[in-house]
Amino acid sequence: MPVLNARWVNGALEFFDRVTGKKVNVAGSGGLDYAKLSPNSRLVGTKVGFCGDSITFGAASSNAAVTSFRAMLTKLLGYRVALSSVNGGVSGERSDQLLARMDSIIAQGVKALVVLIGTNDASQSVTLATYQTNITAIKAKADAAGLPIMFCTVPPRGSSIGAGNLDLTNQYNAWLRFWCLINNIPLADVYAGLADTQTGYLSATYDSGDATHPNNAGHLKIAQVIQPVLDLMLPKIAWPVTAKGGGLCSNPLYDSGVAGGTGWTLTAGTNATGGGYTASTPGDLPNGIITMVRRIYDNSAGGSAINGTWALTIDTTKFAAGDVLLFAGYVRQNVTSGGCYLKLGSIASGSTLTSIPFESLPTNNTFIPFMFKVTAADTNLKFGFNFQANANSNVSVDFGATDVFNLTTLGMTSLVV
Repeated sequence: MPVLNARWVNGALEFFDRVTGKKVNVAGSGGLDYAKLSPNSRLVGTKVGFCGDSITFGAASSNAAVTSFRAMLTKLLGYRVALSSVNGGVSGERSDQLLARMDSIIAQGVKALVVLIGTNDASQSVTLATYQTNITAIKAKADAAGLPIMFCTVPPRGSSIGAGNLDLTNQYNAWLRFWCLINNIPLADVYAGLADTQTGYLSATYDSGDATHPNNAGHLKIAQVIQPVLDLMLPKIAWPVTAKGGGLCSNPLYDSGVAGGTGWTLTAGTNATGGGYTASTPGDLPNGIITMVRRIYDNSAGGSAINGTWALTIDTTKFAAGDVLLFAGYVRQNVTSGGCYLKLGSIASGSTLTSIPFESLPTNNTFIPFMFKVTAADTNLKFGFNFQANANSNVSVDFGATDVFNLTTLGMTSLVV
């Protein structure tokens, strides 16, 4: 995965690898079909190979493409994990069977590996020595391919599975923690995240009901445990909105610490309160402080879900039907209770998000690049952030680092893949 930055070349915004200087493509077909846009609406991220068994596959999550820990990691880490990452989870597999498949996973062009394996080893009484041999061989495969790799401790199972299984799981995990520590190998302690602290078995909060596979909450917990470890393995990517100018918005929210955003309007959801500008904490973006707009959704007293849509007006003289536009934005969520979800779309007329749906995602410190092609119907075009908070939620949402670029007039259509 290249280390990305942006530069102006002959009047065009261009993403490039800071090491090689070569151009880097932007993902997204530019079409208006949701099925096509959803997996291609972010800048090219790191293609990760997720290696494991049924838990990695997404078993017992309500929708493996949305609620598995793999999918949740993509949301939590934003576009830095490619949506084309490899699901290398196969139900029922042991570590030796995963070892036999590692070459095929690596051959799919992955740039990093996440290994979560051992549940079926313990259930089939695989000895610690055999498990050690398989795991070290998996690490050797990654080393030979020049790929960064991280491991996860083996998840706990329910008390109905038996003490013998727990004993083997604990043996595997004790060794994994020690082996990774002395060899400087990244490790995510998934077991600690899912286990009942009193018994060591799978917590009822995360049990899908079969004493083995995590439910949606369990998959989210796994993602939250892996996130900070995987984050350190991924390249830090610069953001294109670092200064005013070059985009289609007269007053974008850019990386300067200077209040902006006069082009933002509340078009729907007036039950959202608050507002104004705030300087974010340094470090949120690679270049430091950024101007942000804040909206507050306080529904802690209960009642119906609340929402609000803030729209950024685009200069209509700077695009035409058929042009490909790139929206770049950054969202940060500050939660007191509950939470907030985001949808992004275009507003062609009135105050309704139309024509360009974007998948809902938790708004925790997320970069959002989004591409689409302008149609003849897209007049008075605005981009809208639609925030939706459930009953009993109390949350504020900041958004900034935001502008829109016309890739067609900037001569960047060659970057569209």
